Amino acid sequence: FCCYFATKYRKVPPALSLILPEAIRMKSLQTLLFCVVAASVESARQSNFVAAPAPPAPVVDWQCGAKLLAMDFAKSLQPERDDATFAMIAADLGVDLTSNTCTGPPPPAPPPPPPPRPNVPAGTCSAIMAGVSLVYGDKRKTWPTTTDAAACEALCKANKTCNYFTWHDAHQAGYVNACLLRTDNEYNPHAQSGHFSGLCNHSGALLVVPDAATSTSPLQWSTEVRDLSKQPPRSRGWRAGVPMVSRVSANSEVFVDAVHGDDAASGSITAPLKTIAAAVKKAASLSAPRAILLRQGTFALADTVVLGSAMSGTSISAYNNEEVVVSGAVQLDNLDWKPVAPLGVDPGADTITYSVSVPKGISFLELFNASTARLVPARNPNGNVETGENNYQFHASASLPKRDFGPCTSVIVNSSCDGCVDPSKGSFSSYSIGVGGPADNFDPPISYWAQPSPHGGGASTYEIPSGFNASTDLGISAGGGGFVFMMQTHTWGSWVYEIADVAKTAANVTTVNFGRGGFQEARGANGNTCGAFYVSHRKEVLDAPGEWYLDEATSTLYMVVSNGTTPPATLFAPTLNQFFSVQGTQEAPVKDVRISGLTFRHSAPTYMSNYSVGSGGDYAVHRGATVRLEGTENVTIDHNLFDGNGGNCVWLHAYNRKAWITANEMRNIGENGVGMTGETVWVDGTGGNQPRFNTIEGNVIHHLGLYTKQAVAVFSAVSCQNTISNNVFFHGPRALFNMNDDFGGDTVIKNNLFFKAMLETSDHGPYNSWDRLPFLTTVKNGSRTIDSAYNHLTQNMFFSGSPFAIDTDDGSDLVNCTGNVVVATPLFKTDFSGHTKTFQNNVALYGSCGGSAPGSRDVTNVFTGNKCVGSPSPLLNKDGSCMQCQTPGVTCPVIADNIYYDTRATATKTLCSAGNLEAGSTTVPLKSDAQAVQIARDALGL
Repeated sequence: FCCYFATKYRKVPPALSLILPEAIRMKSLQTLLFCVVAASVESARQSNFVAAPAPPAPVVDWQCGAKLLAMDFAKSLQPERDDATFAMIAADLGVDLTSNTCTGPPPPAPPPPPPPRPNVPAGTCSAIMAGVSLVYGDKRKTWPTTTDAAACEALCKANKTCNYFTWHDAHQAGYVNACLLRTDNEYNPHAQSGHFSGLCNHSGALLVVPDAATSTSPLQWSTEVRDLSKQPPRSRGWRAGVPMVSRVSANSEVFVDAVHGDDAASGSITAPLKTIAAAVKKAASLSAPRAILLRQGTFALADTVVLGSAMSGTSISAYNNEEVVVSGAVQLDNLDWKPVAPLGVDPGADTITYSVSVPKGISFLELFNASTARLVPARNPNGNVETGENNYQFHASASLPKRDFGPCTSVIVNSSCDGCVDPSKGSFSSYSIGVGGPADNFDPPISYWAQPSPHGGGASTYEIPSGFNASTDLGISAGGGGFVFMMQTHTWGSWVYEIADVAKTAANVTTVNFGRGGFQEARGANGNTCGAFYVSHRKEVLDAPGEWYLDEATSTLYMVVSNGTTPPATLFAPTLNQFFSVQGTQEAPVKDVRISGLTFRHSAPTYMSNYSVGSGGDYAVHRGATVRLEGTENVTIDHNLFDGNGGNCVWLHAYNRKAWITANEMRNIGENGVGMTGETVWVDGTGGNQPRFNTIEGNVIHHLGLYTKQAVAVFSAVSCQNTISNNVFFHGPRALFNMNDDFGGDTVIKNNLFFKAMLETSDHGPYNSWDRLPFLTTVKNGSRTIDSAYNHLTQNMFFSGSPFAIDTDDGSDLVNCTGNVVVATPLFKTDFSGHTKTFQNNVALYGSCGGSAPGSRDVTNVFTGNKCVGSPSPLLNKDGSCMQCQTPGVTCPVIADNIYYDTRATATKTLCSAGNLEAGSTTVPLKSDAQAVQIARDALGL
């Protein structure tokens, strides 16, 4: 135990601190002596074999210094990763590892923050600000409407209690021409198109967060398009190879060789089997522990490999670190391409269209060349989901009527049982969920958003359009087939719809009617308004070199290439989406299974499979994956490469205990990296049929959400008491970690690097949580209650350029955020009926310490000991005086002892005394960018 921790953390003291109390408790001299000896040996081993870390590079400017810090943090989290992995991370960060400097052309800044509060003289109103909402998240159900923003301003001017107003234009679904007035003296601006806002100062005494100092050098990311031909080698990413699976008795080993094996053979090392399916059948007859050892080659699966409870004690791994690929694709060989006329849009004189026959009955949504290169299906506008974030470029001129699901058949409400109500949660104080009706678009047909009046910021009953009209030429003709990939109305996610039919009118308007779809996100269109979109898998738009189209009716594959070239003679068509299913039950779990050292490629996309709404969050998910666990204990998925998978990589559903998802890389994936979802009996989650006590550690998960934009590196719903640590998450369309509810709590998220989140969506952060739908558990104190234990975010680095770093949204409770470092982003958002959130000893480097001001929310919040570096934003009155707070934690939040590092300060100054917010907080001079970065470096222990 001591050796393990000393090795893992490269420090002896943490190991000693862990084992000494146990030795003392046991009064065991033997244990104590063992600890001291083991620690000494390990210390000597490290001094001999572990190179001292290189000193940090000198800081030129804080942006580059922060990137170098992030690179050093990544190396500290996973020191055994190979150089190719770190080179890949460095490339996305914009770091040159050779010179330890920053690289890349000067890229654009992130979207500008909303403007600071205008100085408005008493008795007047400000100029109207376009693209700004001052009533974000308002939950009222009725409001006045006005013809324009000026008329809305007049209403505020006439109402002496009105401080702020926001008018909504004709494109704001459900809020067209709405004029919302605010009277609570809180200035909380959000950048939102189509919103027009202003301030009216009736009294001259508005209480606001003072303007933060703005940086002259905003955070910048490289905008270079990824050159897939120059990606680093796709190794399994470990310097010394994959740790070997412990050898078992030769009588319990089964060898498999996809090239030289024979399923009629014995399965010995000299007479291997050919397929994994045959090996599983053979291994079932052997005594556990048993090992299935795969020799070098590619294993193409036709069906999912199922490991039931009878297969407990089985490992499946690469033999002796050989390169083993498990594929879900049909390999199309010896393709005899013939030139044909273009199918629709003329691709131009410098290209040529080819066709070839493929096996009858085959159907696929993706196609790969040379095993690893994902090809682009025919689409309009042209683009590539792997290499860019600007795929959604078309806009509908009008939405067709919403799809008629009918009303929900019932609403399940649990508010009368013991422990089922928490009044402090406001709108989210009890369990309420809709069945049927709008929920029929999901499996199972239940959804928080199906009920008539769901609560939450911008909440409305789930609805989606049945299609749209487009005045833009989409390049498609009459008839069905293909898909529309569409952003959600507010860019909170995305949908995919089958095209049921296309019609053209004399006015050159294209009408597209939808078939199945719209279930890839839980909240719906919020006013039945279509988002931006592109059209895919339509033969008429096959016009760019490398694009392909499959005509399933004739079993013909088409491809466009540049003149002078021919299409590949071999292609890989993914047809299987789930490779391994470790499938038991809570009563009879599968135990002690390990899947290790493999490369998983070509799992088929699942964006048109069934999705479920896990709880009260915004996310809908497909609960399948390349590797799926249900009803398991002590399963390990480690040291694997998930490369170009079309859906999710690993999913834990229902009962799972002490699983280890560790040391994997997941890249270029269609949806999520790792997901955890549980089951309850309505409000009652005390039965334990959820993922608990699992560890997701040491993984690199990146370039995800290619097809659905509500995709994350790690997703958790109805799941608790898990640990997510030492991971590197980057390059995703939305959050990188989503806690869809606070079910039970006691999840620890520590020592992770988050960067490049929110690349295609809005109003979110790299960490996001909700808790609109409470559940009964016994996690907090052993008794049945909907109150959860604390969830913990500790010593993570958030480097994303998103609207917020730690986004604790609707109803989120009991979040303990300590020792985190946030770069160029507001530290947090705490919004809408949540309570008891602690922010202590965090560092905000050139990002506001606020976001949504802590003083404006629940009195149970704590904000102490934080260091706000370069963008000071203490919570003071407009005139700089202190806000009174006689009883912190009772009449006001606890906000004290923070340090604000300010480039404008010339001396250290105490801001406020006892009896006020910011009691004991100080302003300190910030003298250099090097000082700023060093403060963050110290917080991360580097």
